Amino acid sequence: MISIVIPAYNAAATVGRCLDSLLAQTYRDFELIVVDDGSTDSTAQIVSAYAERDNRIRLIRQENAGVSAARNVGLDAARGDLIGFTDSDDAISPEFLEALLPLYAPGVLPVADIERSDGDGSALASLPPAITLDPTRLPEDYFCGTLGQGIAFTVCNKLFSAALLRDACLRFAEELSVGEDMLFVFRYLRRCREVCFTRRAVYRYNIAENSAMQSRRDYTGAYETVLRTLRRPDGDCPPIAEKVLAMWALESCVFILTNPAVSEQSYAAFSAWWEGFTRTGLYRAAAQATDLPDIRISRARRVLLRLMRGNRTRSLHTLLRAFRKSRTFKHTRPPRKGDAP
Repeated sequence: MISIVIPAYNAAATVGRCLDSLLAQTYRDFELIVVDDGSTDSTAQIVSAYAERDNRIRLIRQENAGVSAARNVGLDAARGDLIGFTDSDDAISPEFLEALLPLYAPGVLPVADIERSDGDGSALASLPPAITLDPTRLPEDYFCGTLGQGIAFTVCNKLFSAALLRDACLRFAEELSVGEDMLFVFRYLRRCREVCFTRRAVYRYNIAENSAMQSRRDYTGAYETVLRTLRRPDGDCPPIAEKVLAMWALESCVFILTNPAVSEQSYAAFSAWWEGFTRTGLYRAAAQATDLPDIRISRARRVLLRLMRGNRTRSLHTLLRAFRKSRTFKHTRPPRKGDAP
């Protein structure tokens, strides 16, 4: 059986659509665990109504503690041999579970494609059929091979072994407001020998108007915390190659710089903010991306890096506003929508 954990916070407008997509699966042996993270709307009532009609759905309610805590509660309650995760405002294709399940074997991580439903008609990325992992290069093989495709960091397009999670005591880091997916996947990959991809299974990621990508919060501090954590490997997380850190830092900078909290400031406010940002470890890690061998960076990101490294503040401010309006950048992994502010 497969257990799907769904953290939900004030998701009354979307959780029904999410559950409908899961109940429409061609593979039927699964359970849905919805963890209501202290919602103040009718999320719990909607899920309860679904649970009355289908006994594969379970609702767990808790005080608001954030998406990582909600996922951990779901992990504790899961009865399946395999575990997946879905966000309450996203959906999956009908063949999602049926297509992923045959890819699983002990030591193999099945990964689905991602389709962004943000209204811009984003094309699906081209996926390799498999990546064989070299333990001495983890997580470089996987993350350098998939970072630009939007499938690297999220847990929502993957199936995880429940036994492996239990044996390794793998949990989501509740102290992090962003990057918890990344650390979880890093630690899981340490126990894997191969990653297998399929385009038959599609995770439909919805970039909502009230999502983190559209919020007016400056995420610099949160990403700095993640960077410090990544540079401090522990027994569960292998040393992370500078190439991976540089690529991740660049994507993080893209997210921060194109967020309305930063890009829509006046030039005077942006200039003052930029002066402080250039002193962060995140900026320094991203700035070295083009200096490292074998890093493939899109043209738009190379232009951005050139302006960042040249400290051309006026041009950078103008470019960011233009890029945001044209939606030139496709974010690989913004913070999850249920993350605490």
